Amino acid sequence: MLVEVLVSAALMLILAFGVLGALDHADARGAEQKAKAIAGNLAQAEQERLRALPLQELSNHHGTSVEVVDGATFTIESRAEWVTDATGEANCATGGASADYLRITSTVESASLRGRRPVTLDSIIAPPARSFSPAEGSLSVQITDRNGDPVPGQTLALTGDHNVSGVTNASGCVLWGYLPAANDYALSYSSAGWVDPTGTSAISTTQSVAGEQTRNVVFAYDRGGALRADFVTTRMSDGVQVPSDPAFATIEHPGPPATLLPYAVEGSRLDTPLLFPFASPYSVYADNCTQARPSTPAVATVLPGQNTVTTPILLPALDLEVFDGASPIGGASVSVVTSCGTSITRTTNADGRLTDPGYPGGTDFSVCVSDGAVHRELTLSNTTLPGQEVAVDLADAPAGVCP
Repeated sequence: MLVEVLVSAALMLILAFGVLGALDHADARGAEQKAKAIAGNLAQAEQERLRALPLQELSNHHGTSVEVVDGATFTIESRAEWVTDATGEANCATGGASADYLRITSTVESASLRGRRPVTLDSIIAPPARSFSPAEGSLSVQITDRNGDPVPGQTLALTGDHNVSGVTNASGCVLWGYLPAANDYALSYSSAGWVDPTGTSAISTTQSVAGEQTRNVVFAYDRGGALRADFVTTRMSDGVQVPSDPAFATIEHPGPPATLLPYAVEGSRLDTPLLFPFASPYSVYADNCTQARPSTPAVATVLPGQNTVTTPILLPALDLEVFDGASPIGGASVSVVTSCGTSITRTTNADGRLTDPGYPGGTDFSVCVSDGAVHRELTLSNTTLPGQEVAVDLADAPAGVCP
């Protein structure tokens, strides 16, 4: 009997929990439906408010407001975006397209919707003929990635005679219609970790708007990637490959647009800041000008959001041996000015040689060797791999030190 009572009680509890769960679910669904109905009403009311605005005020409008209904907070975002007759979207065509209609969009969000989609309503307004002045024009901006594909969801701001903002659509485009004609609008945009082909993340560029025209501009912008390059050289005296400090390195890409980025190097390793991830590879070489570019530079393709490591970059060795007669001179100063004008000064070891004899490639290097009392100047080229040995005898050298 006791067992039967316990089993009956357990069944009653299970049934009770089921009934309570169903009631709670029904209550939650009812609250969601009520919140959705309120959001729909607010969106409809916002549509009517936008339609009542003067056309000049409605053009390129973007605003946000908050409404509290029955204790629930609703955020209302409204936009008025120009679209073209041909596409029904903001147009990024190279030839330009007129801003024909205003699409007004009202979006209502609230925590009371419990994760359901925001309520969105949109409609089209056709401006009457001669609504705008001949001194007003339109600007279309498109953002594309490394492959030329559109970048949607990027926020753009345009400031000047009229301040507007917009978010790129599925075509990567924002079309601002009927702005006062001017040549000094500032277009700006940024996204953390994204860069343009120059490696700049926060973009600001001057744009112009011409009366009764639509101007189209396209910008490349993508998630940046980094590049690492290690420089090495081969000592001619013993054939050992050692790290080499080139002082500078250049990252180069033909584009478009063509990109030439010189960087100072500390030690033998270059770690770049974020680079634009072109679909084709960058060229990497030592020094900071194109005169140092070898015929076949090292190449590496930078990928979005990734770190790319090149194979070690071999610098030709200018392996100087400094001596006085038959005796090697340790502590002698070796000053080299490369084809790019980069000055590199190193000191010989006890064997009269350089621990790091690697230098960027180039011709007509100005080389000066001094022991602090006398000096000798030479003109050398450094173009052959793995390098060359150069003996410098300071016996009978002119007095003085290197300039």
